[in-house]
Amino acid sequence: MLISFDLDGVVMHSAMEIGVFRRMERVLGKFLHSQGAAAEEAGVEAAWRRLRDVSWKFMDTKDYTAAFDWAQIVPETQRQMGMDDPVDVMAMLYRAIEQGLGYVEPGARGVLEHFQKRDGRLVAITNGLKSYQMPCLDALGLTQYFEHVYTVDDTGYAKPHPKAFQAGEGLECLRMHIGDRLVEDVAGARGAGWTAVLYAPELKDQLQSLDPRERPQQIRTESLWDHDQTEQRRLVHGVSPEQMRPHAVVVHLEELPNLADVLVEEGCRSWTGT
Repeated sequence: MLISFDLDGVVMHSAMEIGVFRRMERVLGKFLHSQGAAAEEAGVEAAWRRLRDVSWKFMDTKDYTAAFDWAQIVPETQRQMGMDDPVDVMAMLYRAIEQGLGYVEPGARGVLEHFQKRDGRLVAITNGLKSYQMPCLDALGLTQYFEHVYTVDDTGYAKPHPKAFQAGEGLECLRMHIGDRLVEDVAGARGAGWTAVLYAPELKDQLQSLDPRERPQQIRTESLWDHDQTEQRRLVHGVSPEQMRPHAVVVHLEELPNLADVLVEEGCRSWTGT
């Protein structure tokens, strides 16, 4: 059994997320406001829109590493905005780690330990770069659980490209990927022939009483879209709405061991089809 986890928002909330991204949101938003931008054009979403525009330009040219290299994206965004003194993203990241920013997702450590003790092969597949992800994993004590961490600069591809899931190439055993994004994780895993499990803790009140395998039929995946982001990512990657329907949905990570047992019992082949 090969089990893959997305990292950010699934097993951890990293110093990169809390200490770098949130600070950059404030820095860019404050600058936009100082330049006379209207309130709606100087907030967090406006700042992220500027950063995403730069990232997607790299994505359009299939330069997947640059598309997720924030040490390039942030200074280039600042340059386009006319900001002086570009920030040092790596210095900001290590300062955030020293400050103890970042935390493990509730339930993640116990689930990782469970699968490790059961001799399951654990890997991580992330669209982050190794230089950003590994220090965050190390700081939270999570590196020890993964046989390998597959990053964009490691594989040369970003999810949802099937090559990002090359950890499962040639394997006939159950291959299960858990992630929190419909395009990158669900559509990506399905396209590579993996069982795709959506982690959606925000749906626990709505879906908790249902079996994880029944939940995909009870939700409209469109209702989970942040239309300003998911729809754009869907179009960029050429993903259809049906490809974004997971094989199962978990609302607590602690549901994963039982789900994996059921999938193994029923046979992985029936779970990787459409």
